[in-house]
Amino acid sequence: MNEAISSLERLPVSGRLLRQTHSILLDNVRGEHKLPGEYRTSQNWIGGLSLADATFIPPHHELVPELMSDLEIFLHNDDIQGFPENA
Repeated sequence: MNEAISSLERLPVSGRLLRQTHSILLDNVRGEHKLPGEYRTSQNWIGGLSLADATFIPPHHELVPELMSDLEIFLHNDDIQGFPENA
């Protein structure tokens, strides 16, 4: 995480930064061979034994790159009004 924070001095919050951080986080840990630094390539879910009884099903893996791009565009959209400081 420290590397990600220091990277913010030279990189904006972006898919590139998130993938780079993911790669570092998975270095020498369980799952280190499961595409570190890449978006997932298969469907996953949380809870339950299958998609049929899952508690939560995230977007299909084929949509992840586009959705992450949408997030990046949103994060850098200066036209969006933030919350008032005293809210």
